[in-house]
Amino acid sequence: MNRKLLEKQLERWGFAPHLYNLRDKGPVDNRICCNQINNKWIVFYGESGEKINETEFETESDACIEVLKRLVESFIDSTIGDIKLNRKTLKDKLDMLIILPQYYNIEDKGDTHDKTCCRLLNNKWTVYYSERGMKFDVLEFDTEDGACREVLRRLLKYRKPLTW
Repeated sequence: MNRKLLEKQLERWGFAPHLYNLRDKGPVDNRICCNQINNKWIVFYGESGEKINETEFETESDACIEVLKRLVESFIDSTIGDIKLNRKTLKDKLDMLIILPQYYNIEDKGDTHDKTCCRLLNNKWTVYYSERGMKFDVLEFDTEDGACREVLRRLLKYRKPLTW
């Protein structure tokens, strides 16, 4: 992936251009930016002339993936906000973000191998990563909403979106 392809995809998905700057020039305030500096790729949020949460990458592709992740996280924060998530609404959000079902199982049955899972176990909503029949990073929640938000957070953090 490169900045040109990312920009086209962001336009298709309806991300407003004032949310990001993928060029090495132009306005940076209140935007997620991706610049090439000294053969490195820098992603940051511009605020009052400062570079906030600056991260350096070796490749343009990795920097573009980071821009996309930040935009998606911002989108989720602004669109989900106070909405109560359940597994059905979570599935809709994951489909919209093109996070493939091969990476998760949010049903109470089915294959869980190498997936982030969300299950109701012993009257607790349980989120975990399953690998070789073992559960890792297990967290329990009192509410389905809390568990669904954790699944979303994990999938955005650890799974790269489709490449174009």
